[in-house]
Amino acid sequence: MIIFQKKLFLLFAIILVVSSFGLNLLLFDDEPLNATRADGLRQGIYPEVYGHPPGRFVNEYIYIFFSDFFELFGVDFPIRVIPLFYGMITLLLVFLFAKKVYGREVGFLAVAITGLSFYHIHASLSAELDGSLLTMLLTASIYLYYLFVLNGRKKYLFGAGLVFGLALWTKYTALIALPIILVFLIATGRINKKQAKCFAGFTLTGFALIALFPIYAFVFGIWDKFLFTLEWGATGVGGGGDKLLTVGKALFKYLYRIMQYGTPLLFFLPLAAFFRRERKDEWIFFSWLGTGLALLILVNSHGQLERYAMILIPAMGILSAKALMNCRELIKSNWRKLAVITAVFTALIVFLNMYSFTVQPFSLEFFDAGLVLLNPNVWYTGSSGPVFAVSLYSLAFTALVGTAGFAVFMFSKSEKRKRIGLLVLIGVSIPFNFFMVEEHFFYAKSPDYNKTIMDMVDFAEENNLPPPYFAVDVDVPFYLGSDNFYDLSDSTEREHLDDGGTVLFLNFPERRNPILWNDVIKNCSLLKTFTDKGFETGFVLELCA
Repeated sequence: MIIFQKKLFLLFAIILVVSSFGLNLLLFDDEPLNATRADGLRQGIYPEVYGHPPGRFVNEYIYIFFSDFFELFGVDFPIRVIPLFYGMITLLLVFLFAKKVYGREVGFLAVAITGLSFYHIHASLSAELDGSLLTMLLTASIYLYYLFVLNGRKKYLFGAGLVFGLALWTKYTALIALPIILVFLIATGRINKKQAKCFAGFTLTGFALIALFPIYAFVFGIWDKFLFTLEWGATGVGGGGDKLLTVGKALFKYLYRIMQYGTPLLFFLPLAAFFRRERKDEWIFFSWLGTGLALLILVNSHGQLERYAMILIPAMGILSAKALMNCRELIKSNWRKLAVITAVFTALIVFLNMYSFTVQPFSLEFFDAGLVLLNPNVWYTGSSGPVFAVSLYSLAFTALVGTAGFAVFMFSKSEKRKRIGLLVLIGVSIPFNFFMVEEHFFYAKSPDYNKTIMDMVDFAEENNLPPPYFAVDVDVPFYLGSDNFYDLSDSTEREHLDDGGTVLFLNFPERRNPILWNDVIKNCSLLKTFTDKGFETGFVLELCA
């Protein structure tokens, strides 16, 4: 037991060290919003940040937590320490949950698979509400409800309801916990009058916590500062237009992005676990993945899809560990073959990523054209993260080989072929996962937009460039420390371009809108162009009033 605890502690330490390489990644897109609001809270103000509403009631407590760190360390400390803290707690919950259902060996393996996967590393460093905080709270709520189902202790039910309420306070996506638990209860034959009352109590407890907002707002004197509404934004069932086509595209994009972020390993092994399920309590994880993915697809958002699917990571990791544990003797006896296969695939993936890249935004139009043509391009996390120079060729190769390996492993009648299929699935997933993590931290192939932001800010400060400052979104002005800022993505605020000032344009793929760019530069003189690895990553321009 003591030896196992030491191994588990060492595993957590390794995951923490690996993840810590990303602590100094700069903040992108909405991430500076969280930090800015939190710093405003520390100063006793609630600024309307960069043209965005001051906030929604569903996430204000996270700003309080942020502000405590700012009070202790200042705004320049690595903000990603906070989501990483939540991510490590999520891993602890993954261990406890997997141990309860499958045993401690599966729990240990689940921590290793989850914690070292690119998807979890990315989620645990994301200072977004969709990332590690929501994932941690949703995992805790489902786990506590599962404990209640096992032993009937009301303290677990009450705790699950409270954590569910906190998850709702983080983001309305937490509502997904309700159908996940309900499907689990139905699938395991636990639905009865008593259990229905308990489920209703769980739901009401969560919503009761939300109902405390008026008291919270009154005590903190922010009644007129925040919106007391759930905002659905661009989200709608089916996404509008041709519902079947839209849902089909959403399904494709989700599955594709999970394949990229989770590799074929986390994509296929849960499916293998489903086909070889052994006990009814496993349905908590199958419901988590199946129901969660179905709802995310049907309630189709126009945002970056991988952010919303982060809440599925714990179930993916646990089920993958269960599938691998069933094959542990096969893997132990063939570890030399696995090492050779992994080495070969590593070389192939590196080779497929050696040529030059073009910058390509992630869009539906790209799926309609680019995927068919198999054009090389830059893949990136979305607006809230760095660019990835990971070729479509390497991703397609990994996906196709992983799919073939899984198919042989699952459906071949030959034990020898089954063994080869599993080794291929594992062997092709490991190097692609490593390549994604390396690009996330070190930009071996991709342009370093983090450095560009800081270089543009330094250039503006050293040359005393005059305000007002114009940029797309909030990352540049956050590091510039400027309140005198207009957001170029807002057509109303672009009207101020005629008044003069300075434009700091980060040439991020998602922002390369020709109409926007032409509108910006028509009255500008270019002061400096910033480049990295052959890409034009940023421009500083002087506006002519």
